[in-house]
Amino acid sequence: MNSGLFLSIDAGTTNLKAGVVDPRGRIIATAERRMRLIRDAQGRAEHDPEELWRAAAEAGRTAVRGRAGRVEAVVLSSYQMGLVALDARMRPLTGMATILDARPRAAFGSLLRRPGMRALYRRTGTPPFALSPLARLHWLRTAHYPLFHRAAWFLGSKDWLLWRMTGILAAEMSVASATGLLDFRAAKWDEMALDLAGVDGRRLPPVVSGDRVIGRLNARAARELGLARGVPVVPGLYDGGTLAVGLGALEPGIAAVNLGTSAMMRTGVRRPVVDASGAMRLSTIPLVPGLWLTGAGVNNAGNAIEWFMETFGVRGYAQLDRLVRRAGAGEDAPVAFPFLTAERDPRLAALDGAAFTGLRPHHRLPEMALALLEGIACSLRLIRDALRENGVPVREIRAGGGGTNLPSWMEIIAGVLGSPVRGTCSGGAVLAGSAALALAALGRNGSLRGAARPLAAAGRAVVSRGKAGGRDARFRLFVQGLPRAAG
Repeated sequence: MNSGLFLSIDAGTTNLKAGVVDPRGRIIATAERRMRLIRDAQGRAEHDPEELWRAAAEAGRTAVRGRAGRVEAVVLSSYQMGLVALDARMRPLTGMATILDARPRAAFGSLLRRPGMRALYRRTGTPPFALSPLARLHWLRTAHYPLFHRAAWFLGSKDWLLWRMTGILAAEMSVASATGLLDFRAAKWDEMALDLAGVDGRRLPPVVSGDRVIGRLNARAARELGLARGVPVVPGLYDGGTLAVGLGALEPGIAAVNLGTSAMMRTGVRRPVVDASGAMRLSTIPLVPGLWLTGAGVNNAGNAIEWFMETFGVRGYAQLDRLVRRAGAGEDAPVAFPFLTAERDPRLAALDGAAFTGLRPHHRLPEMALALLEGIACSLRLIRDALRENGVPVREIRAGGGGTNLPSWMEIIAGVLGSPVRGTCSGGAVLAGSAALALAALGRNGSLRGAARPLAAAGRAVVSRGKAGGRDARFRLFVQGLPRAAG
């Protein structure tokens, strides 16, 4: 087989992207499919598992057209927190729940009152979270026991795609870590967590590392992807981890910020980290053996912006950017708490719904738009401050994801954080990160860090400058308002 190209498939909550990437991280061709989110008044927010696979196959087939013979491996990345129940014949019994699915919240209180939740955090590196697969399994077992009992397997989004491609059941550990069920030091299912969820570990796939070839395309998957049967399949990482690789943000002191449907701020560490304060503000995710990402996620980011634009008739990022700039510096703008869905930070767990405070008669849509973007940036600063308080330095910030196409938001984030934010303009950091995973899996360029380093300078970049203390007063208003916003 000719060398040189990899097919990267990135399954996001809103969009599924496929790209053909060369070993230097250059994007040769891309294709994209919008993911339909199935919702209802009870808080449902699911993907159809079959649609998820069809989107992956269609986007992959489009991207590789004319280049199929040069593709050496298929690499995956995907969102965390997905969960689908399947019967013994691998037929879906539920939809693929996403992080936006709010139905487990009602049952989460009883789970949170169980003793030992802080001990569980120290074992899993993941704070207890109402929308995690652990909470979702508890909800299924207590509210829908017949369905729970019928299920032979519980898979995440990437687990499902891997099985469709190879026929192998496997849970890649960076995705598995976010379930709240994984011992994040040993990278195996945790007995205490399994007991809390009420699930036998034999109903979950074996945990695997994302930088290894786990199997090869079966005949059906190869045909649907437009590739040859037997092409190696690499599990890859979760989307935020792949972004960190693509941004070259695995070195200590460099934080990767993802600005997508959700957001994150994480930095690479060589030892597991838990929040020493006991507040459980940080989560630490094993990427590959000997390398972790620590920081936290923000559930309400691009989804809150989408809600704002749909609600107020703002058409696209260009119009939103103009709107925000009309607000000027916004020193007297309202303060926004953009928590449309449950957050992972336990300090924000009591917040139920978004809120604006300090609205005055002279405020209009520009001030509200600025406040919303600022509120998301303040959520990121909570993470940055927690990292520093736990002895994890953050000296440089690199951003990727769709939000980097909104210049005013990049400037607001830089102002709230008080430091420059480097954002890639290529839009392909996740796809490029997958190339580094493929190189590591095929035994080239040594370690994952070694494969990622050349990507740090790849592609054109913009740098948004942040004035030290520029938005400190606004951040203090945000922090002071959190208890009031919680009601």
